[in-house]
Amino acid sequence: MIDNQPLGAPLDRDIASSVEPGEQVEAEWDRFIEKQEKKRRQEEGERDEEMAWKESVRRYNARLEAEAGVSRLAWAKHLRGVYRARMDEYDAIVQRLESATLPTPHGRGSRL
Repeated sequence: MIDNQPLGAPLDRDIASSVEPGEQVEAEWDRFIEKQEKKRRQEEGERDEEMAWKESVRRYNARLEAEAGVSRLAWAKHLRGVYRARMDEYDAIVQRLESATLPTPHGRGSRL
């Protein structure tokens, strides 16, 4: 015996007893509420506020998609401008190279 308790008594305790009684009641209450809400939804269907919330989520997602589309359009227009500028640069290079003549051993130029 240690401190008037049989040897091993501390090991024989109920682990669930570490949960406060208030927490246990609260967990049971939450389960009861969830069960009742599930039952109500099956019988009555969704409530107006839930439908309004779902509609607001749908509108929010639609707005995000529209904004993403605008962003993609702006990016595509930007790239189009960049590639047009590059195309103009390369057209100028090609024209310069096409108009350039190379000297030949016969004294005449040949085109590239």
